[in-house]
This record gives sequence, structure tokens and C-alpha cells, in this order.
Amino acid sequence: MTSLLRPVGDKASTCENCPPRLNLAGWCIGCACRWCENPSCIAWYADSIWGPCNRCDGVGFRPDLTNCNCTSGLIEYDTRDEADQAWTRTDSVRSPLDDEDEYVVSPVDAAGL
Repeated sequence: MTSLLRPVGDKASTCENCPPRLNLAGWCIGCACRWCENPSCIAWYADSIWGPCNRCDGVGFRPDLTNCNCTSGLIEYDTRDEADQAWTRTDSVRSPLDDEDEYVVSPVDAAGL
């Protein structure tokens, strides 16, 4: 099975996790046309640099559980340096479920089972 997320051009370090140019329903993320084959969209996508969203930290929604306007947790960056900084940043946005005890995974002592 081929992954939809793939390197494009020489930007493998930042474009390794690019969203597909056409979403899963076939709509272009550049022009919002279905099954787009526009050369300008294809060229834009080939030159684009993607990294985790700085509003939701790549979760796809904000801590208040409202939708983020990113593309599957990713946004386009102007430079490779900006994208690289986003991939390595340590001041991450907390997961919206971090405070919910029912969603916290607790280690289990397998010997005690």
C-alpha cells in the first residue's frame, strides 16, 4: 500500500509529511476544485514546505475542541528553517484530553495480572 504522505522534490526533510494535494474526497487543497490537474496547483504543491500547525500543534483541533483551519494538522511554511523549527519546537500545545483522567493511559504491572 502506497502512503499518501510522501516527499516532494528536494524537500524530503520538511515535506516528508506533506498532506496529499488532493484530499481524500479528491478536492485540491490549493484551489478547492475536484480532481484538479491545474499545472499551477501542481507547481505550487511541488514547491510547498509543510510542518505542524502552530495553532493546534498538529492535533487538528484547538485545546477548546474547536476545529483548526489547518490541513490535517499541517500548515504551509514560507521557509524550510521555519518548518524545521516547528518540527523540533518544545513548547507544544497540550493535547485537549491531557486533563481528562479517563483518557490518561496508566502503566500496568504485567506481573500483577
